[in-house]
Amino acid sequence: MRVVKVMNSAPSIKNIQSYCLRHLSLSPSINSQIVHLKKKFAKREGVQPTEIEIDVNNQFEKLAETVTPLANKPYNVQLKIKRDWSRYVLNQFVSSKKKELCTIESTIPSPVLEGYRNKSEFSIRNGADGNPKTVGTFIGSAGLGRSICVPPTHLINTPQIHKDICKSFEDYIRSSDLPACHDLHDGGFWRPILIRSNRKGECMLCIAVHPGDKTEAQIDEQMNALKDYFTERRDQLQLASLYFQICKHSRCTNESAPYRLLYGEPHLIEKIGGYEFQISPDSFFQVNVEAAEKLYEAIFRVADMKPYSLLLDLCCGTGVVSILGSSSVRSCVGVDCVLQAVQDATENARINNIQNCAFLKGRIEEVLRRVLKRLDSSADIVAVLNPSRAGMPPDVIHELRNCVQIRKLIYVSCMADSPSMIKNFNWLRSPQFNESRPFNVTRLIPVDLFPHTYHCEAVIVFER
Repeated sequence: MRVVKVMNSAPSIKNIQSYCLRHLSLSPSINSQIVHLKKKFAKREGVQPTEIEIDVNNQFEKLAETVTPLANKPYNVQLKIKRDWSRYVLNQFVSSKKKELCTIESTIPSPVLEGYRNKSEFSIRNGADGNPKTVGTFIGSAGLGRSICVPPTHLINTPQIHKDICKSFEDYIRSSDLPACHDLHDGGFWRPILIRSNRKGECMLCIAVHPGDKTEAQIDEQMNALKDYFTERRDQLQLASLYFQICKHSRCTNESAPYRLLYGEPHLIEKIGGYEFQISPDSFFQVNVEAAEKLYEAIFRVADMKPYSLLLDLCCGTGVVSILGSSSVRSCVGVDCVLQAVQDATENARINNIQNCAFLKGRIEEVLRRVLKRLDSSADIVAVLNPSRAGMPPDVIHELRNCVQIRKLIYVSCMADSPSMIKNFNWLRSPQFNESRPFNVTRLIPVDLFPHTYHCEAVIVFER
């Protein structure tokens, strides 16, 4: 039997919090566990990676342990773990004197626990059997040159239709003479795929390739063959859209490498709160729609918006927060750095006949000062900030604090324990950050958008 050893890197001190969440069963003694681990890893600058033996018999079990590590715990225990995590997050940026002033709510559960992901990205690499055209999810460290790709066959958070599309694509590239692209310089052609779906089960498949030295005619030949293959399976795989992208870089946006629609509708349509939202390949949309509805309910429950308020929706994606909140405020302004997301948000306002929402494309740190200057006449601003895992640079926090009309800021994060997020929270509330009036943190609401994982969405309320 072929046995493959892959490297599983233990964490550095910098990401110790994430390590704790993935490898510890959290309890009221979480802080002592974290302190113990910090002392352990502080004794040395680096850590030696450990090896995990993976073969064709245990590959699915090892993948499940990596992707859905809480799957064997009762769901009520998972919810408690995530509330403990919320308490840990709060401990990182609120002094003991003020913790009692902040309410930590019980974790809001996800209405659906299995097959909830509406977005899947699958890579291509060597499988446990050595096949270089295995499509699935990595285990191990690609950076260390030791990783194995395992199909999503038994992942309980992945819809069956995503698994079927993944297998169909794997069958196709295994019959192709062209090699898979494991890195950008190996001469390979086939690259990762993206699958999106809605609650109706309609799917969008986006296939990326690396052009290498191939001519346009050769690429068109492959593109047409793909189109024929998936057209035959269109009904079976519930494919509403098939996209093709020529990507030379590690990650390409629609702006840098336009998606080519081979057949079907250019967008998926999803419904939330009675509104319709179109979703493009590039647009951000929460991966668990049923739980996302609970997330938005929590945001608006604590937003305390008035009829004269302005809703400032930063990192707005497809405009869901703005559109859902539009009936409760005078107007909404959304900003996002992804052009396709802003286009979707603008169109979503139009198709839902929303007249008081405007959306702007730009990086928050580059446009926020200009946006706030335009909003200077607004008497009351409620800001919702939902950035990427990198958080926001200090200039953004500076502008938010300097805007006296912002009386409440709701920070939404799926990585609230990361160093960049903790910095943001400290900057918002620290009197020493600048001369502006700081915010106080008053409430933290954990919302479980990711059952069976240690990840959790945090809604953190900051008020003047």
